[in-house]
Amino acid sequence: MNTDTSTGTPATEAVVQERKNEAFIPLTQTGGAKEYRDEGWSWGAFFLGPFFLFGIRKYSLLSAYLLMLVPFLNIIFMIGMMVYLGASGRTMARESKTFSSHGEYLGFMKGIDHGAKLSLILAAIFLIGVFLFISFVFSAVSRSW
Repeated sequence: MNTDTSTGTPATEAVVQERKNEAFIPLTQTGGAKEYRDEGWSWGAFFLGPFFLFGIRKYSLLSAYLLMLVPFLNIIFMIGMMVYLGASGRTMARESKTFSSHGEYLGFMKGIDHGAKLSLILAAIFLIGVFLFISFVFSAVSRSW
């Protein structure tokens, strides 16, 4: 049974349907862009795990990041936690009580996914820049010999 979170009274089906309608307008109706896919892998939860867990208020899992302080265990734990969050991040966020509407949840997931993709692109650009800088320095040093 659905309840209205502001008053605690049972919500009618019309109210529930209105919330679903206002929460998300398919992108196909906004100029032909692709519809946001709310299933599967979450790049935001994978790359930005601590921020994701803080955003959905899963402090117990966030405190598990203290295991990163244990030598040699930290690499295994980090990879395992990243894969777990990537695979089940959308489900965890959907089931959390953090978001008052489905639209708010979708906005959070879009934001964290776009943030992760942007940080991945910036990290790749940075690494390419570091590689080019190091190769330039080595070529300059080898010419001076």
